[in-house]
Amino acid sequence: MVVKPRTGASGLGVVIVRSTSDARLQGLTAGPWVVQPLVESVRTVGEASVYVFDGRATSQVDKVPGGEEIRVHELYGGGSHVGVLSAETAALAQRAMAVASERVGIDLAYGRVDMMRHVGRLVVSEIELIEPGLYLDVIPGNAEPFADLVAERLDRA
Repeated sequence: MVVKPRTGASGLGVVIVRSTSDARLQGLTAGPWVVQPLVESVRTVGEASVYVFDGRATSQVDKVPGGEEIRVHELYGGGSHVGVLSAETAALAQRAMAVASERVGIDLAYGRVDMMRHVGRLVVSEIELIEPGLYLDVIPGNAEPFADLVAERLDRA
């Protein structure tokens, strides 16, 4: 299982465990924590992050871990590169954002939908809504749709 803080960044605090008796879980601060199954494709294929601005998927970053790591951050030997936004990844990201909007009862302006392959299917691993790193170093083009969205939302206000 993968145990990580519900709110975090850059893979900090991520622990891979086989049981709840793992010594690394002792002394953890009070949660909230997220517990997810370890999906092996993260090690072999990596994950995709799809950016959704105003309900429309616009770009994708593919992220791969380094060595035996599951974390895809450069700090841990991982890397990121421009991905090909396919119809499959775009549709899943747009649907995930729509469902999240329905769940919280507000129109979510933008988000980053992280996904991976699990049991032969593309699945959502998380949705970043508060500060979804735009990976401007990988896709500088994410700046324009984000800025346009912010400007449009400010004009509405």
